[in-house]
Amino acid sequence: MKHLEKMKHELMCCTGCGYCKQNCPTLDIGGTEADSGRGKVFLSYGLLTGELQEEQSLVEALQRCPLCGRCEQDCPSKIPISDIVRTARRDLTTRLPPHEDILERIQKHGNVYGEEQRSDTAGGTVAFFPGCIATHRAPELREAALAVFDHLGVDVTIIEGCCGSPMDVIGVDNDRVPEVRRQVTEHDVDTLVVSCPSGLLTLQPLAGDIELLHLSEFLLRQDVELQPYDGTLLYHDPSVLGRKLEIYGAPRELLTRAGGFLEFDEHHELSGCCGGDLAFSAAFQGMADEMARRLLAEAAEQHATVVTASPQCYLHLRRQGDVVDLVQVVAASLR
Repeated sequence: MKHLEKMKHELMCCTGCGYCKQNCPTLDIGGTEADSGRGKVFLSYGLLTGELQEEQSLVEALQRCPLCGRCEQDCPSKIPISDIVRTARRDLTTRLPPHEDILERIQKHGNVYGEEQRSDTAGGTVAFFPGCIATHRAPELREAALAVFDHLGVDVTIIEGCCGSPMDVIGVDNDRVPEVRRQVTEHDVDTLVVSCPSGLLTLQPLAGDIELLHLSEFLLRQDVELQPYDGTLLYHDPSVLGRKLEIYGAPRELLTRAGGFLEFDEHHELSGCCGGDLAFSAAFQGMADEMARRLLAEAAEQHATVVTASPQCYLHLRRQGDVVDLVQVVAASLR
């Protein structure tokens, strides 16, 4: 348990009070103690001390979490529960079959879908990293972003490939970040714009060499002018963009320029998880789908369309109902 050993202090600081259980989506749906943040901390502690041995049900319990971090908002001891769970996964040797498939596709094909890899496109000193989803499953997001860049007169270099975020989430060494670094260096760019929050989080090691921005932050810097969008929008804070990266203002400012928006009952750091993390939804589709349905039900009550700023959330939510990505709103509202 070489990785968990590094988090022994954090594990020992957990008092087991159970406040993390109040708003945990996996506990609410799964219903067992192992589905809660506290339960996963206890399981991790058991692995560290040797009181528990790795077996299938324990592996499933530790993987049955989208790492959304909602539980941490209610923890009075400020335990980094999602970091503990992520670290425990690194000490596991057993992989779930859907995760084995994802890892194999990334290694063989350079993307999570195992499809033909596109080549980089040379351009200016600003690079755009569309990521796996916008390239292979939701190309409309990629095209909307490129249309906005073109409208703004920004000549972008397009960096292709996978950031390796699912590898981090599953618990294996991520060998994709050095590859992205190589491409960035090769194209001599100074700014990397990322549309996927998970990609932006994963690529943070590049921040010392290059400026990293979420697409919403970059567009706001361009002082983009928008006209009112045709429709009522309900903004959803993606877990990674909000709780992990603390980017709340840029998407809201763009939506304000596009005519305004509504808020979920729980928003900002209390936002609900959509269940869209690729590794989580692949292994626990039923639970992930239920998380999506709950968000969309609230949107239906407000007669609104969910707008998100995450390709993962967009792809997952659109399987269940009405959703639009922030970049699509911007592209449709350009003045």
